[in-house]
Amino acid sequence: MAKDFLGLVSKGRSREAFGLYISENFGHHNDYFKGVRHTLMIAI
Repeated sequence: MAKDFLGLVSKGRSREAFGLYISENFGHHNDYFKGVRHTLMIAI
């Protein structure tokens, strides 16, 4: 699953990767980004 996610992201298909593998309720704790899925997806 991780390989598939990273493969899509590396091909510029981050929206598809997030749609397939990242929950709508995803949160992260990177101090440089808001803790929401959309912000991280755009950065990737």
